[in-house]
Amino acid sequence: MIDKIASPTQTELRNGPAGETWGAKQGLLDGLFEPVAAYLAGAVEAAGASRLLDVGCGTGATTLGAARRLGPTGSALGIDLSAPMIARARERAAAEAL
Repeated sequence: MIDKIASPTQTELRNGPAGETWGAKQGLLDGLFEPVAAYLAGAVEAAGASRLLDVGCGTGATTLGAARRLGPTGSALGIDLSAPMIARARERAAAEAL
């Protein structure tokens, strides 16, 4: 019988070094995922949506892109397991008054 090695949960990973690294590399990662974020924000706009729930929002690139497209009468909410990533997303949203 093979003994199982305990591995960290997603919550533990995203609230530890992985979440901190993602936040530290936010600019690089935003650049890599920009085509996807732009596509999703455009789809929100094309659908005539007024609200968005972004599950697994990370540092908020997709949520913020959608919020920009939805404008002041719309609502974009991002959720994530990672406290460091949510903190960075909140900072970014506040800096853009979104």
